[in-house]
Amino acid sequence: MIRYFAFSSGGAYHFHGFGEWKLHADENGHLMVEHDVLGSVTKFGPFQLSVDETDLLWGLISGAAFEQRPSSPGPGIPDEAMLGFALSARETLHSVQLWNSDAFGDKAIVQLLNEIVSLIERYTGRKPVLR
Repeated sequence: MIRYFAFSSGGAYHFHGFGEWKLHADENGHLMVEHDVLGSVTKFGPFQLSVDETDLLWGLISGAAFEQRPSSPGPGIPDEAMLGFALSARETLHSVQLWNSDAFGDKAIVQLLNEIVSLIERYTGRKPVLR
């Protein structure tokens, strides 16, 4: 069975107007990206990642250890976005929501986020703002 990964930056309606970025990838290298600004959604893809891109992305996903990671507790800082991560494999779904400050304080998550930014920029031509 194929594993799937989904990411959401949250903030589609955030007052700064950067919008929400969503990325969906599977372990075969299929990639879809969406950008939602105030309900106006732009879809990009589908794209086919190279073998090296796929291996790097899934290595970083594995390194983030979502299966053992809890979601952020309690309320975040006012106006802080919540990042969403979901990993499905073999009839299981691991979903983790992290406040932006918690996510950017974790080395494994930062490495994954940097690769997500790189992929979005490379395949859409747009530089995403995730915080």
